[in-house]
Amino acid sequence: MIVRVGINAAIVDSSPTGLGVYAMSMARALARRHDDIVVYASQPELLEFPADKLRLVPDATRPNRGFGGHLRRFSWTQTVLPWQLIRDGVDILYSPVPEIPLLGPTPAVMTVHDIIPLKFPQYHSRQVNYFRYLVPWELRRAIKVIAISNNTAHDVRSTYGVRDSKLVTIYNGFDADHFRPSGNAAYLREKYGVNQFILYVGNLSPHKNVSNLIKAFALISSVVPHKLVVIGNRDPRYYPTLAEEAKTNGISERIQFLDYVPYEELPGFYSQASLFVFPSLYEGFGLPPLEAMACGAPVIVSNTSSLPEVVGEAGLLVDPTRVDDLAAAMKTVLQVDQLRASMIEKGLEQSRRFSWDRAAAELLTVLKGAASQ
Repeated sequence: MIVRVGINAAIVDSSPTGLGVYAMSMARALARRHDDIVVYASQPELLEFPADKLRLVPDATRPNRGFGGHLRRFSWTQTVLPWQLIRDGVDILYSPVPEIPLLGPTPAVMTVHDIIPLKFPQYHSRQVNYFRYLVPWELRRAIKVIAISNNTAHDVRSTYGVRDSKLVTIYNGFDADHFRPSGNAAYLREKYGVNQFILYVGNLSPHKNVSNLIKAFALISSVVPHKLVVIGNRDPRYYPTLAEEAKTNGISERIQFLDYVPYEELPGFYSQASLFVFPSLYEGFGLPPLEAMACGAPVIVSNTSSLPEVVGEAGLLVDPTRVDDLAAAMKTVLQVDQLRASMIEKGLEQSRRFSWDRAAAELLTVLKGAASQ
């Protein structure tokens, strides 16, 4: 049976978030395994697909249009997309985010990454109602629901009552050609003034728990020579509080907040870091620790949500609410060379278990099965 797969890639734009990167990566990996694909996107040139496989989505729906873009994308998904799917003869629609038509004859599969807006509604007020009132309808409509970790599958099951037979866990991949050990220490010293450093990569939202990372670093700053480098958008809602936290702890000169680092430079930071720390309170998956391991950095992560699934036995797991425990783990890894070497070796091995090709192969099996239901 030949199955025509439609991919709703309207979430992709020229400044992709993690969701956009996921959508692009999964679409490209699917195309390597399955030829009969139609992709719906507002910036199709970013996906590098042949023109006959692309359908243009209105510019006004792009994520970088803000909340208005989200509303227009939802409207397009509910009104225009169902008719395009029929016209294009699509057998099964795949959406890499929870955005599928609630009506129409075309069956759909969608990915749920996390339920962060419900876990932390105080920081995601505009998304709460979408997750509270519309996502349940989409979950009912979907033939299958992809969760990017067992933890997300558990959250979807317990929060929305989705039955086990409808849920499938497919782990994220990462760009293994890009994220690998890199030796450009001199470049980083010259451009950014960093030498020995502990690294964090991610946004500064409170649930990322960067505040406790700063406090833990303050506890060990007198016994290690390292700086703490924080790579993430200096969101004006959160950055001033974190900068003040560093000042209060007397370590402002030891912490470097980098607002933006080009994608091509991230492997160098991961590779040259003496330690990567990711103390997030909640993650649907947690891509930065995986990228860090692939680049040869020893990794410390929270023992919560999906992070133990990602790092396995390669990293150290700590309670992110216990600053003393986080500080002790950081100090130990930095001072015990044999432990660091073992963590690096195990991290490289663990990272090889994840790939977009593997994820796409598992997804294609789900799509073909859903199309035949």
